[in-house]
Amino acid sequence: MLVKFLDAAVRYQASDLIAKVDLPPRIRLRGSLKSLQTDECSEQLMFQIAKDVLDEEQYAYFHDHGAIDFTYDYDEDNRFRVSLFMSRGKPSLAARLITSNVKTFEGLHLKPILGDLAMSAHQSASGACRVRVDPSPGRPGGNPQS
Repeated sequence: MLVKFLDAAVRYQASDLIAKVDLPPRIRLRGSLKSLQTDECSEQLMFQIAKDVLDEEQYAYFHDHGAIDFTYDYDEDNRFRVSLFMSRGKPSLAARLITSNVKTFEGLHLKPILGDLAMSAHQSASGACRVRVDPSPGRPGGNPQS
């Protein structure tokens, strides 16, 4: 069942998948959570997902500690960073899509002012790290000064 939820996250290019008991799974699209058109997740389903994706040792750790983080390889271009945890005594799951397809700034759908801010911070940081070399007599390579 988890694979169906992950399929939707990849298909819609969602940043996150969130599954909690008594709610349908949700994906984060451009900062907003959208419910998938499927049944609510039962407690039994969430424990079954845990058993399906974790080996015995990992499941025992989850059972003993109430949480486990792991990576789920989806395909050659996508993987998920997954956190499986107990929330109010019931299992929940949060999965972040990690893709090798890096988006352009425009593809992130952010406000243009953020791009300007990022570029000005980059220029300030690179200017602060410049090293000037002044040649000094008798010293090969000169004398570095910041």
